[in-house]
Amino acid sequence: ASRDTMEPKTLIRTDLRVDAIATSGSLVAAGASQLTGRLWSGAVLVSNANGDVASASTTAGVSALACVADGVFVSGDDAGTLTMWSASTGRDDVAVALDRGAAVSRAHDACISSICVVADKSRFVTAGADARVRVWDAERAASRGGEALLSAPDACAVNAAAAHPTDANLFATAGDDGAARVWDLRVGAKKWVRERAGPDVRGGVGRAYALAWADARLGEALAVGYESGAIAVLETQETLNLATRGVVEAHADAVRGLAWGGPTVLCLASCGDDGAVATHAGELPVTKKQTPHGDAYARCVAFWENPSNGTGSRLVSGGWDGDVHVIDV
Repeated sequence: ASRDTMEPKTLIRTDLRVDAIATSGSLVAAGASQLTGRLWSGAVLVSNANGDVASASTTAGVSALACVADGVFVSGDDAGTLTMWSASTGRDDVAVALDRGAAVSRAHDACISSICVVADKSRFVTAGADARVRVWDAERAASRGGEALLSAPDACAVNAAAAHPTDANLFATAGDDGAARVWDLRVGAKKWVRERAGPDVRGGVGRAYALAWADARLGEALAVGYESGAIAVLETQETLNLATRGVVEAHADAVRGLAWGGPTVLCLASCGDDGAVATHAGELPVTKKQTPHGDAYARCVAFWENPSNGTGSRLVSGGWDGDVHVIDV
């Protein structure tokens, strides 16, 4: 695979470790953490395309982040707390403003590892190290927190969740046992409806840490990132059979983030504990790779479809060096 250079621009710089990224229109939000003595703390930071940043501190490290509406984000932290955030631009002569909203303490009994928002943005899903999956009403959570609509046990600690690109009833999870599972909210039962855990999917690849679900441009494929550095692409069109479409040996260490996107041709972005940020395009993927975070872990990636000072799609990455970078793709 080729390794063409993709020139990054630093958008956010912090002394904390960046573990999560989400985008909304002209805004990029990041969740970060730091260890002080024996205690973790964190922050949520939001930036516009010009690099103007607003931030708010948290009492635990921020491990997950998602956009639930225009300028509205939800974060999950190491203590299992959900917090809503509202970000805006150009208010009261402030380039970027960030306001803390409703919170749900003990939304999980351990770290919230991932948050995904369903296709119609009516609900969001949280996955936790407590081996539970929970579904929340987005509007209710934004206004007053509230109880989960559904709380279901998974088979192990859940590290990743991803929503179907068009069907608001479908989402997928993956975790420490390496299996990919698809859940259907129409079924009503508190259990997944499809599972793929065959040896060709997880044999020797270890835990699954990342998920991303592609739209119809690539046949609604589900990408799963593993501890070994491999990415498996599974078929989800029509019958959700989760047959293996292909495997990309993407990283030299654990895959920590995945995202599908691109201005015209759909491509898969990934990042990992080897410090690399990569894009993979085509049925026989052509890989472009770089290390914008130096020797630090690269922990999260997202596509930014609407930066206000430019056109086209950009890739955003965050790492344990404390930086959030923007890369043209």
